[in-house]
Amino acid sequence: MNQNKTGKYLKYAIGEIILVVIGILIALQINDWNTELKNKKLEKIYIGLIKEDLIKDTISLRTEINRMYQDSMQLVNISRRLSLTSATLDTLVKIARFEYNPWYEPSQTFNTNTYESLINTGKIEILSTELIYKLKTLKEMQDAYGSSLFVSQLYLDASYNYAKKYSFKNAFNLLGGQLEVRNWNSVNKDELFRDFNYLIGAKNIANMNFLARRRTILNETKELINYIERKLIYD
Repeated sequence: MNQNKTGKYLKYAIGEIILVVIGILIALQINDWNTELKNKKLEKIYIGLIKEDLIKDTISLRTEINRMYQDSMQLVNISRRLSLTSATLDTLVKIARFEYNPWYEPSQTFNTNTYESLINTGKIEILSTELIYKLKTLKEMQDAYGSSLFVSQLYLDASYNYAKKYSFKNAFNLLGGQLEVRNWNSVNKDELFRDFNYLIGAKNIANMNFLARRRTILNETKELINYIERKLIYD
């Protein structure tokens, strides 16, 4: 009788243990589901914020590209005018003194706060592997642009050296009147031709480098926005 009771108690205890284990597994599964749902909601929130950052980048990129394109067109126009057979050194002086715009300010700021916050907090793993890869690739392109600014520095150095000999119409030119007139009347026009030719050549190279890189980044940014929009719809 004692053996029968012991067997029943043992079966009962084993059953209880099995029920407890099953309960724990169910609780863990429910917790995993809740965690997954929570992560899905967070993922959509972060993806939405990333999309907003990327849209801001496309707006600023288009503005910068248009501004730089217009500046490049000015260089083309100057080059054509000075290449005419009717062009003289006085034509050069007129353009250099009154028309040429020396301003050059390539921006290198991108809206990466959301992406960098995810990296710093370790929450980047909430995103899909493919999206993480695409974001990382775009960030590397943006950083590569920043490291290529030595081309821009060539023009900035050329502008600095030029400004020590000649006055621009709207920069580095706080003095005017008869002193400026006297300065321009005394310049060596052959030297001005060489210096101005080097100046606009350096600026043209800087512009071309800027436009090529900015257009590439803009295209990559737009493709990433399209990918995110599809992801938000189908996920």
